[in-house]
Amino acid sequence: MPSDEPSRAVPGNAAQRRKAIKALARSALGSAGEAHRWLTTPHILFDNQPPLTVAETAPGFRQVARILYNIEYSLPL
Repeated sequence: MPSDEPSRAVPGNAAQRRKAIKALARSALGSAGEAHRWLTTPHILFDNQPPLTVAETAPGFRQVARILYNIEYSLPL
């Protein structure tokens, strides 16, 4: 498994989490446009909420980061 798997460390506040999750999404999805679309579209994996909204809390950040990691490395969701 790649060594850059998401760690348990979560940025301290919602603004920092948004910035970090946007960077993870760009990396996983390949472009800022795709990242924005994915982050702002409600998704069934997040109870039909946009991933960016879910990632505002520490547990939600971990959940969204895990999904992005799995996407980036073609692992099962």
